[in-house]
Amino acid sequence: MLQVVRGAKVPADGEVVSGEGFVDEALITGESMPVAKRPGDRVIGGAVNTEVGRQARARQAHGLSSLALRVGVWVGCGCRACSRCA
Repeated sequence: MLQVVRGAKVPADGEVVSGEGFVDEALITGESMPVAKRPGDRVIGGAVNTEVGRQARARQAHGLSSLALRVGVWVGCGCRACSRCA
């Protein structure tokens, strides 16, 4: 569970668990206006929480985040055993 305070970046792709308000996804999506989010909505790692604090549940590993996939970056888990890290 992640606690995202006002003005902080969402640390990982996830789902809003509690709290309603807006997040600024401009850096990731190019959307010029903040986007409304409520419990059950997906949030993108790197978006900025512009409203009151909220709780989110992380859904994606950092290497598979929306931002990493958009810029074509893969950050392996570092295990050296799986096909992506070997």
